[in-house]
Amino acid sequence: MRSSGWRHFALGPMPEGIRHDGQDMIAETTANSAAFDIVLIVHVLLAVVAVIVVAAAYAAAASLGKAAAGVAWPEGAGRFFTPGPDLAGRIVYLVPISGFALVGLSHGEFSLADPFIGVGIALSVVAIAMGEWLVFPATTRLGELLAASSTVPEAPSWRPDLARLRWGVDGMVLAVLIAAVVMVAKP
Repeated sequence: MRSSGWRHFALGPMPEGIRHDGQDMIAETTANSAAFDIVLIVHVLLAVVAVIVVAAAYAAAASLGKAAAGVAWPEGAGRFFTPGPDLAGRIVYLVPISGFALVGLSHGEFSLADPFIGVGIALSVVAIAMGEWLVFPATTRLGELLAASSTVPEAPSWRPDLARLRWGVDGMVLAVLIAAVVMVAKP
């Protein structure tokens, strides 16, 4: 085991080199720096916000899915889907960027060669790809559609965008949640 410079949490037997009366409990060692702790908090908050933003897109899409042709768009969906690119959803880009900052601030405790970091990077790429391929284009097109008409169109040509958005959000959230588990477990 590398020298303990960052917080290690363990449920079960203590990691080698950490003593606490032989008890099985959560253990904590001292942190390297306040900067690392701050970036770690920002990293976690960015992941939480990214999940919340795409979950909100999913909820707004669900309300659109119930809309009948010829009636007004649901009010909440009209507020969520606005014309222009989906910038809020792209907060997911900041999660791996802050992760790279954490590796740099770890003073050698972690490296890009660590398997859990490689898995985290791969899952971040998956989440970003799902967003760029499915979620963000769909939210942009739906925003343009809602801005162009105050009522649900007769033709269901916009409904595939709802399906793309839902599948994309499912993929993004799953990738972020698996990455979070891997980051905490550090296998």
